[in-house]
Amino acid sequence: MQGFTDHRYFKVMHYAMLGFRAEQAKSKALTKVANAPPATAKSKPKGPANPQARKNQDAMKRLAKTGSIKDALLIDFE
Repeated sequence: MQGFTDHRYFKVMHYAMLGFRAEQAKSKALTKVANAPPATAKSKPKGPANPQARKNQDAMKRLAKTGSIKDALLIDFE
């Protein structure tokens, strides 16, 4: 190190050290991934989350078919 008089060598050595550390971290991460248990997929709920929303959807379909004022009154517009 004492033989270097140009500051650019220090910068190159710095980036080389960063690359070396990144390679070590990569190999360490790969071993962690290899030893990890497999991920399980989250299950989706089978039914509607909000029964009121399903009721409104059915009422909208009914209104589209009939066009009745009675069917329009069954829809909750909140």
